[in-house]
Amino acid sequence: MARIHLLLTNMLPAILDVGVGMLLVVIVLSAFDLPITGWHLMVGAILALLPDIDIIPSILAGRSTPFDHHTSLWHRPILVIALSVALAYVLGGAPWAVIAFICLLWHFVHDTGWVDDVTGIAWLWPFSDRFVSWYGLYTPDSYPDHHEWLELSWVRPTLLSVGEITLGLAAVGLSLYWTDLHTSAWVLLPSALLVVTLIVWLTKDIVGR
Repeated sequence: MARIHLLLTNMLPAILDVGVGMLLVVIVLSAFDLPITGWHLMVGAILALLPDIDIIPSILAGRSTPFDHHTSLWHRPILVIALSVALAYVLGGAPWAVIAFICLLWHFVHDTGWVDDVTGIAWLWPFSDRFVSWYGLYTPDSYPDHHEWLELSWVRPTLLSVGEITLGLAAVGLSLYWTDLHTSAWVLLPSALLVVTLIVWLTKDIVGR
């Protein structure tokens, strides 16, 4: 039960990134007058989550992640954005290069921390190791590890969790609504994500949190 709860809890911080990634695909492909499919939306969601790939092994194994993963190479904007945009251009041309750029830029801006006052990103690495948040410079050692962060902000309703999940669900629903997908899609997917959220919040005491 605890392993399943940990897996579901890790899904909650991803909801906003998923929704924004999908919405950005709709906006960009519409601007280029290109068709939009469910696969395109999925790629947008993956791109918006790409920097978090470093914690996926721990999540799938049902283990906590005992480090601030913002210190990994996957959270180095200059490196990750440059390589991803180049690959996206080769594989999908200019529209997907634009999508890759803004999806990744969104993720890093999001991780710079507009609610948490101690999280940030090393925006200028490899030229500088200084971590920057909207509240100024900070030291990565002062930030709780990923598991502690989940405990503080996501296993129960908080300003951060309620706000981001609400915005994420709205973005997912709008993205599906504005495509040619079946009507049930833009109702069922946000509903499923809402159910996951309620399961996490209602079972936190059962698993000893």
